[in-house]
This record gives sequence, C-alpha cells and structure tokens, in this order.
Amino acid sequence: MLSSIYPLVAVYFVIGAIAIVVINRRKPQTRLEKNNRWIKYFLYLLIVNTIILCINFDLFFYATLGIGLVAIYEFIRMSMKTTTANQLLFGLPFMLVLSVFLLASNQTSISGIGFVYTLVFCFDGFAQIIGQLFGKRQITPKWSPNKTLGGFIGAFVITVATSFYYCLNVADSKYPDYLAILIIGICVSLFSFSGDILASFFKRVCGEKDYSNLIPQHGGILDRFDSFIFALSGYYCLTQLFEINGL
Repeated sequence: MLSSIYPLVAVYFVIGAIAIVVINRRKPQTRLEKNNRWIKYFLYLLIVNTIILCINFDLFFYATLGIGLVAIYEFIRMSMKTTTANQLLFGLPFMLVLSVFLLASNQTSISGIGFVYTLVFCFDGFAQIIGQLFGKRQITPKWSPNKTLGGFIGAFVITVATSFYYCLNVADSKYPDYLAILIIGICVSLFSFSGDILASFFKRVCGEKDYSNLIPQHGGILDRFDSFIFALSGYYCLTQLFEINGL
C-alpha cells in the first residue's frame, strides 16, 4: 500500500502553493491570470491524488484504459491537422509507446507504478515552479517556451532525491540497491522530460497549443499524462531488457 506517500505529496503541494503566492506577487498580471494559476494547481492536486488512489487500490489498469482511449482520440484529432508523412512519423512511435504503457500498467507492481508516477509528478511540478521562479534560459523556445534550463536542473535533482526517499520509506526496501535507484531515478526523469518535449513538438508541428481543452488550464489528457506515459513505458523496458531491479 502507498499510504506513506501522502506526507510527501502534502509537503510538495504545500511548497507548490507557497511558490504560486510568490509567483503571483512577482509577476505583473491580471486577476484572471492569477486565478487560472490556482485553478491549475487545485486540479493538479486532484489529479495526482486520484491517480495515487487508483494505484493504491489496484484500479490503475482500468484508469490507463480510459487514459489510453482518450489519448488515442486526441492524437488522431491532432494528426488530422498535419501531413500524412508526419502522421506516420509520429503516429507509429506513439502507438508503440502507448502499447508498452498499457502493458506496463498491467505487469508492473503497485509499488513500481507508484514509484514512477511519484517521480513524474515531482519532476513536472518542480520544473514549472523552479522554472517560473528562477529559470531564464529556455531549452526549446519554439516547441515548449515555458521549459527552462533552471527548471530542468532543479526538478532533476529533486526527483532523483525523491527516488531514494520513495524506495527507503514508501517501498520499504530492506536491502536497497542504491546504484539501481540512482539509475532508475535519473532515467525516469529523462523519460518524463523527453515525453513532454516530444508531445509538445508534435503539437507545434500541427500548429496547436494543447491536444484538447478537456482539463481546464492543463489542456487534454495527453497534455497532462504525456510524461507519465513515456516514463512508465521507459521504466518497464529498462527493468525488463537490462534486468535492472525495479520495485
């Protein structure tokens, strides 16, 4: 059971709330923009806790079926706005990754899925917070202008540290393999970032900002879960192909 993850979730979201207060005071903006930032925050809090509950009560595979179906719809809808060549170039890898994601959600342990999701929401959240507070240099200004080098580095360090916390306190590993934890923490962070960047790139190819407007201030299912789909798929392949001990 993942009940011991909730104190970490609470701490991270308290930090996030404090960061939003600071950001709202620093940046000149309208009241609507400030309110939208809080709407995004509370919806993310709801999404994270819903996914953790699904994982905790072994309902995650059913959740992934819903995520997968909506993701396929959003991708097809988006791909209609680009060329046939781009549809094949992006569509085949997308279906492959999504297939691995569904396979991984069925064959990975509850602890392993919780581990990956914890790292992904940690990386996503802190990349935004640190990027808005301290980030200056954009990584991919044309594809995803809000991603900064400072946000990436800060989120990367916190996410790798979180991987050790999870293994020692949530998974309660009696004989932890610290090298494996380090490798997996680094790889999941990179998988998460790569999934986000590639999904953003495809949106820009299609001339759109979001895959849909299903989730206010977040976009569509793919906008919210692109990192997790890519990260869990990568984690599954990493643990299966290279025989690295997962959770």
